[in-house]
Amino acid sequence: MTLLLKSWQKMMSVSEPMRSRHLARRVKKGKEDPARLCERYGRATISRSEGPMLWVHAASNGEALSALPLIDALRTEVPGLQTLVTTFTVTGAELIRKQAPHVIHQFKPCEDTRAIQAFLEHWHPDLALFVESEFWPNLLIQTAARSIPMAQVNWQLSSGSASGWRFAKSSFRELMTLLSARLVKTGEVKERMVALGLDSGSIHVTGDLKASRTVDHPTERALSELRHLIGSRPVFLAASTHPGEEEAVAEAHAALSEKASDLLTIIAPRHAVRGEEIAAMLTARGVRVARRSTGGVPEDAQIYLADTSGEMPLWYAVSPITYIGAGWNGKGGHNPLEAAQHGSAILSGPKVHASQSAYDRLNTAGALRYVKDTVDLRNVLLSLTGHDGKPDAHAQCMGEAAKRASAPDPLPLARTMEHLSPLIQQAFP
Repeated sequence: MTLLLKSWQKMMSVSEPMRSRHLARRVKKGKEDPARLCERYGRATISRSEGPMLWVHAASNGEALSALPLIDALRTEVPGLQTLVTTFTVTGAELIRKQAPHVIHQFKPCEDTRAIQAFLEHWHPDLALFVESEFWPNLLIQTAARSIPMAQVNWQLSSGSASGWRFAKSSFRELMTLLSARLVKTGEVKERMVALGLDSGSIHVTGDLKASRTVDHPTERALSELRHLIGSRPVFLAASTHPGEEEAVAEAHAALSEKASDLLTIIAPRHAVRGEEIAAMLTARGVRVARRSTGGVPEDAQIYLADTSGEMPLWYAVSPITYIGAGWNGKGGHNPLEAAQHGSAILSGPKVHASQSAYDRLNTAGALRYVKDTVDLRNVLLSLTGHDGKPDAHAQCMGEAAKRASAPDPLPLARTMEHLSPLIQQAFP
């Protein structure tokens, strides 16, 4: 083992007091479930049944959504398969609870060796899959030590992360050799891994699993209730927003309200725990705000704050134009396909490398407009709406193109299953 990896393990083992304080701060911010904090130390809150066990680790909402079609395919392939999904975030946990109640959820254990060993001792997974950019060195090392086959699926390695690993190539290669399969989203990701010293033949480009996922629909009752509350008002949605983006959306709302005073803007932040701070910012601007999490309703608001988890299909279903967050702040953009599958015209900042293939599909189809800053967002929204604030003919065409271009693509899932087939046979004979 390289000196860097040994040092990492040592640092994680001696940082218990610091970790406890860090987790306590996260609890206060609503980023941890206090009733399940023991899971961070590898102590399970659910018993393990007998039978084959698949373990999928997905950091948060986006990664969990990527994993769902694969989980369903594997459960079909392996009768009686139990599935354990770990996430880092509480929002990921909530999404799993609502959209995949048939799987077991636990929070990812800390990087401390004792926590990981306790986790593995309890669950005894037969196969471990790590989704997208999740990369925890000690978790990989301890899992490999138990001869549990592991694979990366739908993997994304950003140019920034690749640059960081340039100074620790030997550690990167050592960790990568612990994996039995390396399945990546794009050719660019493969090139970055090869530049870090991996053999090209050991890396397979499968495409983005999100593209294989069929759209989730809200229940008819929930959708009917929401549409009744909205009435005939024009609607604009800002989805998966991050700090700084809500201010831009508020300015765009103010500009659009000048020609459509009854405009309803819905903001669904990426992290629902930020609801209170976003509401305070909007209120300070003189905006009438209602929060979903506290029982507020759209008819009482100019901006409706959808600060809950697992309800994105509901907001997409009523929004003909959607701004997708994280295209300005270096986070690489969030997946636009779910909004597109609902027939919403898509707006986004231009820095979308994390979901580049999906954005390229929409851009080629004429379903997407990139907006470079706050002023551009405002101007594009104004250009896509009529005098009543509702989408004009161009925006409607964009929405129709979005729906066509985002139709589920079975190939990424098929390729992933093909390359996982030897591992499936090994883990579940």
